[in-house]
Amino acid sequence: MDNSGCTAADREMPWCAVKVNEEEPVASIYCSSCQKYLA
Repeated sequence: MDNSGCTAADREMPWCAVKVNEEEPVASIYCSSCQKYLA
């Protein structure tokens, strides 16, 4: 169980959220890998 790479924002983020790519204005589904450790 390694969540050392998780920031506070990652822990507060819902399991899956729509994340906008900064390079391309295309929204994609982003699932935080941190949530699996905290659920």
